[in-house]
Amino acid sequence: MTSKVLKDELATYEKERKRLEKEHLGKFVLIHGDEVIDTFDNFQNAADEGLRRFGDAPFLIRQIGRDEAHLSPAVIFGLTRVNTPHVTDG
Repeated sequence: MTSKVLKDELATYEKERKRLEKEHLGKFVLIHGDEVIDTFDNFQNAADEGLRRFGDAPFLIRQIGRDEAHLSPAVIFGLTRVNTPHVTDG
């Protein structure tokens, strides 16, 4: 389940995997090219930051420590556009 478009991001994740799993297990990592941008407590925050920084350019969001077989392709390839309306209490 690889993409030529995101091969750098996938390689960066693999290169940083041990450190990320040791320091940020269970969080979501945002990767662009060969740079780990940041880690986030949830997918939505990672997606928001990826869209803010990179717009339509490809980026990778992946939950740290999850086997690739258990992730949706949209998460692996950073294709999901998550725009959740803000809910306010009345």
